[in-house]
Amino acid sequence: MIRARVSEIVGEFAILEFGGIAKVVSCTELPDSVREGDIVLFKNRKTVFLQPKVELHTS
Repeated sequence: MIRARVSEIVGEFAILEFGGIAKVVSCTELPDSVREGDIVLFKNRKTVFLQPKVELHTS
């Protein structure tokens, strides 16, 4: 299983970073709700989980 962070979305493509490697993938391979900073898990080249970026708000 590969854990990757979505570092940037440019048009119909997303740049994923994992283990010091950057890979460009089509946004069609990712869930519709994906945003920059989210974490995605892949198994057998298919997205199996999306962990949204957590934004901390301080009072």
